[in-house]
Amino acid sequence: MSHMNKIEINDDVIVRYLTGNAEPEEAMAVMDWLKSSENNEHFRQFEETWLKSGELERPQFSKQDAWKRVSSEMHVPEAGPIPAKRTSLWPWGVAAIFIVLALSAYFLFQTTTPVEEPVQLGKAATTDSFRFIELSDRSAVTLHRNSELQYPDKFEASDRRVLLTKGEAFFNITSQSGKPFVVEAEGVTITVLGTEFNVQVEESGTTVHVREGRVLVRSASDSVTLSTGLTATVMNGNIAVTDVPAGNLYSYATQRLVFDDATLAQVIHDLEDCYPYTFELRNPSLENCRITANFYKDDIDKIVNLVAETLNLTVLKNGRHFTLEGEGCL
Repeated sequence: MSHMNKIEINDDVIVRYLTGNAEPEEAMAVMDWLKSSENNEHFRQFEETWLKSGELERPQFSKQDAWKRVSSEMHVPEAGPIPAKRTSLWPWGVAAIFIVLALSAYFLFQTTTPVEEPVQLGKAATTDSFRFIELSDRSAVTLHRNSELQYPDKFEASDRRVLLTKGEAFFNITSQSGKPFVVEAEGVTITVLGTEFNVQVEESGTTVHVREGRVLVRSASDSVTLSTGLTATVMNGNIAVTDVPAGNLYSYATQRLVFDDATLAQVIHDLEDCYPYTFELRNPSLENCRITANFYKDDIDKIVNLVAETLNLTVLKNGRHFTLEGEGCL
């Protein structure tokens, strides 16, 4: 497991952030850096100048430029010849104080950003069925059964943030320049720029699996970057990473089931996860029977009948419950 190193925010990193080419670690570092009002103002000026130029040239900002802008607005007259008579320095001291106060007020005004109003979140929840959600940025989310997702009608902040309060969801995220997609789930933050991944929230912990792309997973005390095929399990703030194949982990979203010499017990587990049906084996030794088959967007009855035919089983169906009978397997 590799922890996120300290990243220095410079113009090159900001340009990559604006163009959507930043690494997840860089994007998260920029988001943390923007929490400072001074940094936020610098970023705003940078972005404005960059957008006006229409090129990827880095605009330069300096304290000297800021001083020139302030001094040009002050119109302070040049000092005349020094009179021969002795004069009091008190008026000049007062003037100097007013100039310092004016400069302080100017820079305070320039670096203070308006307070953003709280974002109003809508809610999507499921019970015994799945739900497909298309977000305002055309990203897609498939909610598993007994799950809940909160999200805004429109992403207007500096990032695209949603909240998975319970259950499981599969995310297919569109890439958007300068706006990382962020999923919050039980104290875990997942940051992406464009990818497909699955998030599962359970009492024992939160599991994140990347189907394609890269994501940054952060807890209160740990962080790690996941690439395609890796799975992170977060428990009590600690993150463990494995490269064990996901199998049919998110088949409820892809509607694709792949069984390669799988036991009937595993087949039933995956079918119950993907379809709102339950299974019963009259003979416990049937769990050891094995099957190899691929299914894509197939009806549950078709799948069960094919499994029964392959293993020479009898099928009884009562509502949403299947009972399988037959000889056991060694």
